[in-house]
Amino acid sequence: MEAAVKSLKAGMTESIVAAKAEYAMRESGAEEFWRTYVCSGPRTNIAHGLPTNRKIKTGDLVMIDIHPIVNGYSADICRTVCAGKPDKEQQEAYDLYLKAQQETINKVRAGADIGELEETMHAVLKEAGMVNIYSVLHPRCWHRI
Repeated sequence: MEAAVKSLKAGMTESIVAAKAEYAMRESGAEEFWRTYVCSGPRTNIAHGLPTNRKIKTGDLVMIDIHPIVNGYSADICRTVCAGKPDKEQQEAYDLYLKAQQETINKVRAGADIGELEETMHAVLKEAGMVNIYSVLHPRCWHRI
């Protein structure tokens, strides 16, 4: 993930970002990996979009989702980063999502109910006025926990 994020520059294609991530996974010892997904700009709303030759533009959000396999262990790492400096709206969205994620993580414990954790995340988003976010986050909100 670090190699893909550090290499990200305006003018690169999504496919090149994916290739850099895949090369770094192999170089770091991954025996194999599941599909690498990279979506940028208007395509970041695609949960598992295959990388294309779309050129990344300054200010684009770029979603990178990698799945290395090492010693039989399969990991799933997803990050959304900005190509360049995020604008005010992007930063505010990031800050809100981070707050929701941190409040949810604070409630994680042995025996915690996934529904209760999900409600914690959704309550933070709803309180901030994101009432229509459920259909977008529901299948993906646990991706990083």
